[in-house]
Amino acid sequence: MGHAGVARLSVLLGQALRLASDRSAVSLNGMDIKTLQDALHQAPFRPFNIHADGRIIRVQHPEQVLITPDKTTVVVAGMDGGLAILDLDHISSLSMAPKRGGKAAA
Repeated sequence: MGHAGVARLSVLLGQALRLASDRSAVSLNGMDIKTLQDALHQAPFRPFNIHADGRIIRVQHPEQVLITPDKTTVVVAGMDGGLAILDLDHISSLSMAPKRGGKAAA
């Protein structure tokens, strides 16, 4: 991702954080925050999918994801410029994204 892309992503995440902070807090009955953080900090990073509310959201880079300070909201910046704002308790699971060439990740 080039400098312009990173700058745009930073602006989008800032806007999403302001939007998310306006939402009321929810209980942590869904995804465990540590599971998500572990997926984001694995080295080397491996792309994964977030399953939430019947949707599958692909995370190709850890920089795409912002977890709000109260750890109740997750914001994912899509590679197309869109944003997904998810309550943590609406995330049902994570799965490893297929490797290039269509083979499933182990």
